[in-house]
Amino acid sequence: MAYRNTLVTQGRGKAVVVAGGLHTEMGKLAKRLNEGKSEGKTALMKKLDYMMYFLFGCCIILAVIVFAANKMRYTPATLSYATAVAIAILPESLCVVITVAMTVSVKQMAQKKCLIRKLPVLEVLGGVTDICSDKTGTLTENKMVVKKAVIGINNVFAVQGAPYECFGEFVRVTDGGQLGEDYNMTSNGAEERYIREFMKSSALCSTTVLHPSAEDPDFLEGNGNPTEIAIQVMTWKAQLHRNFFIQDGWQCITEYAFDSSIKRMSTAWQKNDETDPYLCTKGAPERVLALCNWYIDGEGKKVPLTDADKETVNRHISTLAAQGLRTLCLSYRDYEPGTFKIPGDKPFGEAYPREEVEQDLVYLGIVGIYDPPRPESRPSVIACQHAGICVRMLTGDHTSTAGSIASMLNIIARRDLEDPVMLQAGPDFDKVDPEVIDGWADLPVVVGRCSPESKVKMIESLHRRKKVVAMTGDGFNDSPSIKIADVGCAMGSGVDVTKGVADLVITDDNFSTIVKAVAEGRRISQCIRKFVVHLLSGNVAEVIALICGLPIRHEDESVFVLSPIEILWLNLITSGPPATGLSLDKATHDILQVPPHTAGLFTVELISDTIYYGFILGALTLVSFTVALFGIEDGPSGHDCNSQRGTDCHVIWQCRTTAFGVLYFGLLIHAYTVRHPRLSVFKMKWFDNRWIWGAVIFGSLLFSPLSISTPLPTRSLYTT
Repeated sequence: MAYRNTLVTQGRGKAVVVAGGLHTEMGKLAKRLNEGKSEGKTALMKKLDYMMYFLFGCCIILAVIVFAANKMRYTPATLSYATAVAIAILPESLCVVITVAMTVSVKQMAQKKCLIRKLPVLEVLGGVTDICSDKTGTLTENKMVVKKAVIGINNVFAVQGAPYECFGEFVRVTDGGQLGEDYNMTSNGAEERYIREFMKSSALCSTTVLHPSAEDPDFLEGNGNPTEIAIQVMTWKAQLHRNFFIQDGWQCITEYAFDSSIKRMSTAWQKNDETDPYLCTKGAPERVLALCNWYIDGEGKKVPLTDADKETVNRHISTLAAQGLRTLCLSYRDYEPGTFKIPGDKPFGEAYPREEVEQDLVYLGIVGIYDPPRPESRPSVIACQHAGICVRMLTGDHTSTAGSIASMLNIIARRDLEDPVMLQAGPDFDKVDPEVIDGWADLPVVVGRCSPESKVKMIESLHRRKKVVAMTGDGFNDSPSIKIADVGCAMGSGVDVTKGVADLVITDDNFSTIVKAVAEGRRISQCIRKFVVHLLSGNVAEVIALICGLPIRHEDESVFVLSPIEILWLNLITSGPPATGLSLDKATHDILQVPPHTAGLFTVELISDTIYYGFILGALTLVSFTVALFGIEDGPSGHDCNSQRGTDCHVIWQCRTTAFGVLYFGLLIHAYTVRHPRLSVFKMKWFDNRWIWGAVIFGSLLFSPLSISTPLPTRSLYTT
């Protein structure tokens, strides 16, 4: 069965469409995912909800205080002022600034090969504590090349040459692991049967076809699975490649495709019109070696494969895996005449199931395939560790191979490679009860032979430890784990279903891009805390000035320190641009040198800073109004000065202008003081954020016409 959105890399045949759309297996999976529980709110969204509920309660209380100070008289001016005091505590610009900040961040992340699909995930990225990553193609380059080949029982060769290079030397490896003499694989392969059969099975047990590049004949080109390509390149270096055998008369009669449950594949071939098939099998060493009963010795004879021989082969496998090489076992079966006849009415694969033909195999050898780590992977992993983020490798490769690569990348310490908890096989991890896992001091950092269920279990275990998890994946089987992760990262080469449930898409399949996304998430979290302090401290300042100014009375009513329009102007026009500039502020130099910020938005530090700055600004505003009213002037005068109908109210309006100007410029300068919670404003770089500088210049220029008292529209700014 060929499933929708999957790439057929092996096999051949005719296809009949039996389902489409949501009726396909991919469609059913997508439907189940869409019918799942709705997306929950992030921690930031929840905190903002709680903040608005709290501030709404404060609005009601403040309005009652205003009416009580005016003896519960419901005059239009009092009602207007009560409304102004109520809305003074609300940060009207907050939602707009958050949206602008995240929108700009999405654009910046797209330039870094990271597509953000859901805006709230940016804030969640800042609190990531664990990253669960695949190995192949994410931490490694996915440019595989055969580095070692064990042909027979004890013949170990080092294969030289670059990936896709047609030519390369085969060098014998001594028992001590040292390189010996060069070995002419081309001439000896034609003479020595065990080498010829090894190369023959390597070349024929594949559906990948390579050919010399038209631009550079010394290199090969073609499409297919990277593992298959690496093996085919090895056969080209030995000059015993697929084309060589096809020209010799060999034809493929069937293919038993790779099955992840048994981890092997086979192809059956026939030379010319002979009736006896030739079966080639390759796959995971532990699966293929269990089916082998024979091997070819140095004299070209087929002899029994003893348990001692299998132990020797397993030692070679462990050695290769410890060197970070992926291992595959190659075998064949040359049937006796008449064992399996080629049917004329139906394909060989339908006439004979694989369970019937994949047995009593002849062991040929082991290939060790190297997938080089990306140069940027190790520095990125180290950067994560300095940032307090634990990187975990979840891969389908052999556990020893995964451990070796993880050690190269600094994911796991070499001393922990022998730790049965830190380095585990997926089947072993799946067998452990969740209660036992919760009792472990730490969870595995490397899991080999990992299944999709293992990934889900790992994320659930981390969630029970209150961790914030980012998960990477590319196949549709990864979609459940990506969906339950706090940050689901789909690879750009992945299937559409996985991308559909992911929070972000890594277009270059590179682990370092995930680290960049985390750094951007932390920058956004820092900026949110900055402009939240800026906006809320301005609201606190207004409330302090307005409420504490209620005892200033004239004509048996309170003299309002600020008019309602002034309050709205301060909240929207004055505070908005600097807060937007703060949302675009650069990250601090130590953004990835501190642990994840998991305490939430409204910490004790943020609340205390907000109250402190708000008290200073509010006190300065109230003092300036009082000094202007009683120190420079002789006190309030005029009639009905809290409304636009007031007469002889120039004194109060000038005092309001003074208070408005103090708070106005205080908020502009305040944008610099909140950029760093513990750094003096005089030690900051004033001009490295052009947006804040521009907001301050714009606000300063805008204040001049507002401060002129005229009977024109600006007059209403200082009245109700």
